[in-house]
Amino acid sequence: ETAAYWFAQPLTVRLPYVPSDQHMPCFSGREHEAKGPAGPEMVVRRFARASASAYRCGDVVAFRDARDASAAVRVAVRRVAAVPGDELVSDAAEDEAFVLPPEHLWVTCDDASVAPAAAYDSRSFGPLPIAEVIGRVVYFIRSPTDHAATLNSDPSMREDECILAEEVPETGT
Repeated sequence: ETAAYWFAQPLTVRLPYVPSDQHMPCFSGREHEAKGPAGPEMVVRRFARASASAYRCGDVVAFRDARDASAAVRVAVRRVAAVPGDELVSDAAEDEAFVLPPEHLWVTCDDASVAPAAAYDSRSFGPLPIAEVIGRVVYFIRSPTDHAATLNSDPSMREDECILAEEVPETGT
């Protein structure tokens, strides 16, 4: 991969969003209501080099969803709960604590009422390899009149302000 290749890549990509209660309250339940002509979509910030250092606890990430290989859109959205080097301790006494390995993230659904067995997140599939992460979700568009920046960690939101100003000019941010 050359520098020219990465320079030519867009900073963001717009991806369709498939509604799920596991994203609440991050993406409110309103996405189940009126939608734009193409349905809800998200603006995802891509990074030139895949590295766990681009993500922080509290960031919302889009990643390749391995559940259904036949699906046209295979993207899942979850919030980063731990980054490489963080120690993870389970509530279950039989589980041992472990340190999240390099180049992996621990992601969880936003809805705390979803039982671990029912959640499609790191509690069910383990640490997420950074190579599977598409990028950080910076903006969510439910309809032409219902859209907003995604609530990420404070440092990431500050970094993403210029991306939003350039890549999503109709937002007024």
